[in-house]
Amino acid sequence: MPVQILVNSGDALSYSADVLILKYAQRSYGADGIVVSRLLASNPGLEANLPKPGSPLVCSGAGAVAAEQVLFVGVPSLSELTYADIRQFAKNALSMLHDLAAQSTRSVALTVPGPNYGLDELACFDAVVAGLLDQLSSELPSGLATITIMENSPRRARRFAQELEKILASSTLQRKGDLHGGVHADLQPGAAERLYTAGAAQDRKPVAFVAMPFREEMLDVYDYGILAATGRAGFLCERADQEHFTGDILSWVRQRIDACAIVVADLSFMNPNVYLEVGYAWGRGKPTVLLIQDGQELPFDVRGQRCLKYKRIKHLEEQLFSDLLAVGSGNKG
Repeated sequence: MPVQILVNSGDALSYSADVLILKYAQRSYGADGIVVSRLLASNPGLEANLPKPGSPLVCSGAGAVAAEQVLFVGVPSLSELTYADIRQFAKNALSMLHDLAAQSTRSVALTVPGPNYGLDELACFDAVVAGLLDQLSSELPSGLATITIMENSPRRARRFAQELEKILASSTLQRKGDLHGGVHADLQPGAAERLYTAGAAQDRKPVAFVAMPFREEMLDVYDYGILAATGRAGFLCERADQEHFTGDILSWVRQRIDACAIVVADLSFMNPNVYLEVGYAWGRGKPTVLLIQDGQELPFDVRGQRCLKYKRIKHLEEQLFSDLLAVGSGNKG
């Protein structure tokens, strides 16, 4: 029986599967936080048993999610989570599934840790796929037929699906023969090296930290201007998504700016959080690229600074790519 890896746009908690796999980052966040709160009604001792990094916890999904079971996999706290940790999460999840769940498990669903909490979304996705293939190549439940990577954002789900097509020549992985002995993945040209380095190598890549307003009209600016330019220039693209982040976001922002190679800040709409992040970056001596939409005004205190003014997103991508390429070349030298 072959095994398929798929990307699906939708709510992971409403997706029907035998097992839903969720990370537990030593506190409840996002989807796993919702599931924990729902399960507490019938299992008041659950919180005390939530897993430490590298450990599992299996619960019935009844009354909490559409899946029959939930597998929590412990990972480090979000402030410490690395791309290598995300790869290990995916590998651990399938290994634990093999050890803990019934061999009749046919379908599993999981989410990609990291993107809603600032990490580069495609680097996180590559790390998950690499971790899944690490385990799938050696051992898996005999009945497993489908692994679905769930993403609630349609825009991000499309990017994940496109990324999967760049990795796998076919989403259907053929078993090697023995039911438990793993599968063979048909990879796209060049994908083997990407998968080999996914995780640890990503943690060593230069980071462009993005400070920008979170507004509907800025989505295309980020997706097709900033994200495209940073990726082309060889940077990971990280930003603090205040809509999803819980906990001490300012502490996390300071940590990521301290660790980044450059800050990209869009000053459009005079968002106070963006100016706060720019001020901290300047105080730490970080190279900073300022952006602003054509027609927007700069306040007096930054009016004398170099700022890339853009009218079209393609123009923004080209200008930003040129600036980032110069910084990236300096890092390599």
